[in-house]
Amino acid sequence: LLLYVWRAVVGSSVFSLRLLSVLFSLAALTVIALTAARVFGRRHAFLTAALVAVSAFFVIHAREARPYALLLFLGALFILLFVRVREERTRRSYPPVSWAFWTCFGVGVFASITMAIMAAGLALGDALVDRHPRRWLRTWLPCVAAALPALGFYLLSSAATSPRDAGTTHLSGGSLVRNVVFAVYGLLAGTTYGPPLEGLHGPGAASLVLSYWPSLLALGAAAVLATL
Repeated sequence: LLLYVWRAVVGSSVFSLRLLSVLFSLAALTVIALTAARVFGRRHAFLTAALVAVSAFFVIHAREARPYALLLFLGALFILLFVRVREERTRRSYPPVSWAFWTCFGVGVFASITMAIMAAGLALGDALVDRHPRRWLRTWLPCVAAALPALGFYLLSSAATSPRDAGTTHLSGGSLVRNVVFAVYGLLAGTTYGPPLEGLHGPGAASLVLSYWPSLLALGAAAVLATL
């Protein structure tokens, strides 16, 4: 929806379509740095911003006319607003920043169900750390209400009412174990260290992965260094 309006204003050239992702990526980088500064201090914020700026996934998504840069921005903003809510809810039952927090979630889950998955993990962590049930419910229960418009949109869309006629992405063939392994590999290696993900859906996926052994060896070395 945003890209539709963006095209009407700035045009449909490759540069114009990708520029929107660049702007969202820069905004996400700023929000991530502000969150790190608020929680850990300025030095940590500088290091965090530097690591994000050279992240391969960050750079790839920043130059694509796809929704990942927008989702990164919304996710980063959601976390920053959550930090603000945690700081203020001990003094006020419903701090004003809560409305921005709930609105951000409503917009984010409308853009992708991934936002709901991330929020569920964040809510679980908050419950384990805070251990104040009433305060926890005041923070997270409105998020359910904020997600209702998106839920209605999904349930009324053609993908739900006529799935065979809708252009949706379906799971690739193969066993459940194969799909689980593929998901883990995609998270760890993605398009940075391994072959294109499209080549891993069909036969010969294992041999294709092994042909990228130098890159995967570099990934292993980076993981060991990060762990140490």
